[in-house]
Amino acid sequence: MGIATQTATAQLLARHPEVIDLVSEITPQFNDQNEPLQFDVSREMDIALKYAQTPVNPLKRNMNVDQFLDRYYPYFETQLMRNGDIAYLKFYYEKYLRTLGECLAITRGQPLEFETTRRAFFKASTFETRKEKRIYWRKFDAKRNELVANFFRFREYIIPAVSTEISLILQKEHFPELAHSMNKLANLDGTPLEVAIYSNRLLSIPERKNATIAGLSIISKCENVFTSGSPAVRDAYPGLRGSNKGLTVHLRLFEDGVTLSHELGHLYYLYHKWEEYIVYIQRKGKDYETGGHGPGDPSGIAARMTEEGKMPF
Repeated sequence: MGIATQTATAQLLARHPEVIDLVSEITPQFNDQNEPLQFDVSREMDIALKYAQTPVNPLKRNMNVDQFLDRYYPYFETQLMRNGDIAYLKFYYEKYLRTLGECLAITRGQPLEFETTRRAFFKASTFETRKEKRIYWRKFDAKRNELVANFFRFREYIIPAVSTEISLILQKEHFPELAHSMNKLANLDGTPLEVAIYSNRLLSIPERKNATIAGLSIISKCENVFTSGSPAVRDAYPGLRGSNKGLTVHLRLFEDGVTLSHELGHLYYLYHKWEEYIVYIQRKGKDYETGGHGPGDPSGIAARMTEEGKMPF
């Protein structure tokens, strides 16, 4: 089975002054003239970000995530260029809600708060025998531990999901024609070609130690389809999510629409010129620079064109 893999990365230097990991507010984004792009965070995004940073009781459901998902998840279901983080957020949020319901069902009829200790429960319980108390406590304590794990799991995805959604909005504002084109791609087997976007608190590549990057686009051709989940990709970028029949872009948290356009420019070029680019790589041999940014590299040229709001062809 022949596998040809190409991954394309954005510049190693940041495109704008500040990229943050712990979010207190959305950082300003900048255009090529270093002028701030005005972007007002919607109410759902703002509330979701605040909720992600606020200590709360896992036993008390908060509707902030519901509001965010109700507002933005429909775009995931209707577009090929998708917020991959919001899909994970929805999955783990629903898992948390199921566990929450199970935990609350156990607590009914007994004097139990989330922080209840074993000693306090045994003292206040209405069960008659110690055996009944022990069985009940073990059931509650196990479900409480499961609830905590699921609670923190879904909260991990709130900030990335908001970050990715903002990058998608800014990209469409920056270059709507490119967004429209990416939402119409078909794979080599005729199926729609998904492009999943993810935001990462830290984004680096193994071959460049101690170097963080603004973005990373992944496309591979394996078993006669375009993919970002081939064995070669998984070996090159362990830990980065991919799709067996889709493409991926990984960004740092709160990257702008220009950076996302840059990464989509790589994908757009490689999708349309795959065989031609493989010939280019072979011709360059040892002089080929992985990432698509060597002198005269057509993939890098395409990415820079989309930064400027120009289609590569």
